[in-house]
Amino acid sequence: MLFAGCTSGSDESAATSVGQVDFVAYERAFLEYKDCLQDKGYTLLEVKLDNTVQLYSYSIPGPAEESGSNTECYESTGYGAADVAWQTSPDRPKPAYQSLTAIQVASECLERRGVVPDERATFDELVNQLLTVGVAFDVCIEEAQGAHP
Repeated sequence: MLFAGCTSGSDESAATSVGQVDFVAYERAFLEYKDCLQDKGYTLLEVKLDNTVQLYSYSIPGPAEESGSNTECYESTGYGAADVAWQTSPDRPKPAYQSLTAIQVASECLERRGVVPDERATFDELVNQLLTVGVAFDVCIEEAQGAHP
C-alpha cells in the first residue's frame, strides 16, 4: 500500500521478497523513508551513520509518531523490511562487544575498578563481586558497548 508523499521504490528496492539486503539496499531504503517523512513535513533528528556496524540511528519527532506518518513511511518505503533484514543479517559488521561473553564483560568491568577477578569464577560469582563494589552488571554492558565499538 502506498501513502501520499511516499514512494515504494523500484523492484531493486531493499524490501526484497526474499528478505535479504546488503548495506546499499538498506541505505537506499533508509533514505526513501527519510524523504517520505520529509514530504509529510517531519525531519528525523540526530541522524547518524555508524560506519563500524553500518546502521543508522536517529530520533523520530513525536508528532510524526502521533500522526501515524512514521509507521506509514517505515512500511510503505520498504525500510521496515530492510531495517529488520539488515540488522539481523550475518553479513552486517558486528561491534566487538557482541563477541564478548558475559563473563568477559563482568571481568573487564571489575578490572576497570581495580578488582582482580578470579579466572575460575562463575558469572554469578563475578556479578556478586560487582555488587560488592556497587556496580550493576547493566553498567558493565553499557561500558563494554562504549569500549568496544
